[in-house]
Amino acid sequence: MVIRGAPDRWLMDDLHGASMRQVGYAAPCVCGMAFAWRLRFSGLQILGSSFMFDNFIKWFATGQHPVFEHPTLGTFQHNDGIWTSSLRGIQLCLAGDDSQPNRGLLLAAIALLGRLPEVQDTALDFLVSQEEAPSKEDFTCYDLELLYQGTPNHFALRFILLGDDGGVWRVEFEDGAPLFLTRDE
Repeated sequence: MVIRGAPDRWLMDDLHGASMRQVGYAAPCVCGMAFAWRLRFSGLQILGSSFMFDNFIKWFATGQHPVFEHPTLGTFQHNDGIWTSSLRGIQLCLAGDDSQPNRGLLLAAIALLGRLPEVQDTALDFLVSQEEAPSKEDFTCYDLELLYQGTPNHFALRFILLGDDGGVWRVEFEDGAPLFLTRDE
């Protein structure tokens, strides 16, 4: 079973042949328990059963996540201290409190998005300068993160690589310069 989407409106795809369907508010509890049970007793450690059970009440008891509307950056959804929005095909992730994203990070995001092609080129140049790096054209930027409230000049771009299933390439910046690169599965 694969679960996609925000906890308030789960999209579920049962690997045993059922088609994709939307599940309402009461059903995630039942489906979440079945999913956690499968994780626990099938030996899969995708999320880890303790992770699932520790966060079970938090995920389902809260109902809908708070929403923040920004005139330039669009609609943000809050989840675990991170505010996310999708803009121009890129997911924007900002730190903040329970009521809204951090104001300094909002301003920094607007400035970064104004020069996004330049910032992406800088990140890709840094990325392909590493040993045995693939071609720059094979990478696609999908995420911009500003997660440090005290330092809006510290941010990261995440990329996916064509043919690298599940791999996430992350270039961190500080003061406009790439600082380091990580690759996660």
